[in-house]
Amino acid sequence: MSKVYVLLLSVMCLLPLGCRPSQGSLSMKNVPNYNPSAGDHVLFLEFKIRKNSAGDETAELVRSVAGSGRVKAMLAAAESPYRIVAIPRYSTSHPEQEMRYEHPLFQSVEVSDTTGVLSRSRLAVHEGSLTIRLQDDPYLTRVDLYSEGPEKGRVLINTLDFKR
Repeated sequence: MSKVYVLLLSVMCLLPLGCRPSQGSLSMKNVPNYNPSAGDHVLFLEFKIRKNSAGDETAELVRSVAGSGRVKAMLAAAESPYRIVAIPRYSTSHPEQEMRYEHPLFQSVEVSDTTGVLSRSRLAVHEGSLTIRLQDDPYLTRVDLYSEGPEKGRVLINTLDFKR
């Protein structure tokens, strides 16, 4: 009986963890090509986005690399009801500007029927990747990633802290 009690207690303690957003940290000294004495850096951050069996999404940083230069203007993200929103956070009153990306788990693709007529179809998958590019800033402290959709609104799925 005590084994069942211990198992039940363990499951009850772990259940809330499934809904929590991922949190990680990125030590800038470990980012390939990052040179603190150089001028401007663009950070390329690749995240693996997953949906578990309960429908909760998580994001995990799988790769990071720095490049010299400044971020050029990005094309507007495809308007879709499903998006990933990245918000850089700063330790100063630096303006926080949202960056919107097409959600890798809910992609819109063009398909043709047997007569050759093209139409859009939504493809849903359980795992995908997303690369964001971000201008490095000495006051950048973290990036929050949100999953956004009509059913759930905006849900935090990852917080990435920067260690300098």
